[in-house]
Amino acid sequence: IKLAVIVFLSMNYLLIIILIDVLVYNTTISSAVHHSRDEMALRLLKRMEEEEGSCSPNIETYAPLLKMCCQKKKMKLLGALLRHMVRNDVSIDVATYILLIRGLCMSGKVEVACLFFEEAMRKGMVPRDSTCKMLVEELEKKGMGEAKLKIQSLVQSKVMMTKSQSPLPVA
Repeated sequence: IKLAVIVFLSMNYLLIIILIDVLVYNTTISSAVHHSRDEMALRLLKRMEEEEGSCSPNIETYAPLLKMCCQKKKMKLLGALLRHMVRNDVSIDVATYILLIRGLCMSGKVEVACLFFEEAMRKGMVPRDSTCKMLVEELEKKGMGEAKLKIQSLVQSKVMMTKSQSPLPVA
């Protein structure tokens, strides 16, 4: 990985004309995170933004970085990345909400996971059953009965809403 990143970062100096696009950046950032090269991944994000042209970060750029923050309990960096996403007009999709909720639960940050869960539900994005179950179980382990009931109520209301919506009659 080290050699690949060195070659990637020095492309401008090698007189090799290669169009570096979002996919190349996303792949390299993901690889850096996978190999615990967190600082390198963050430098690549910064370089990506500095590139002239249309190489803007997208949700796939941020996903491995967000996951890294959850796994390593880097909550300040997580907050900074989320603010960064807002500045770059990158919306969180349901897969990213699931990543955040599950990652935060596994890191013991259940209160923050609840906030993301509630936000996802407000936006009409219902996390998978396994994610809901994980969150409820973590809340129960921490003795957070009130929060557990609130999450269960949100899930139940969404299920009831979905069941009450019947398909339109065919004419």
